[in-house]
Amino acid sequence: MRKYETVFLKRPALDSEKRESIIEKIKDIITENGGEILETDDWGKKTLAYEIENETEAYYYLIEFSGDNKVLKGLRQYYNISVDIIRNMIVKKG
Repeated sequence: MRKYETVFLKRPALDSEKRESIIEKIKDIITENGGEILETDDWGKKTLAYEIENETEAYYYLIEFSGDNKVLKGLRQYYNISVDIIRNMIVKKG
């Protein structure tokens, strides 16, 4: 399995319960599709460099994981349908 990291930005108006449920859902997608979570890091609320979907701030979160294409497909599908995530990125680690 290859190693990846994903960073996603959550809307600033979300309460702490909703933010945690999003993180748990993403972790579940990784583990249910045969992936393994290596490290997580909550970067907190930060000001955006430019406005995204009328938002000037967002909560940043990083997850490092190992997995295959099934994990990536599940993450991309969730990111595309979630209205609470305003940006995301998945990067293969060298």
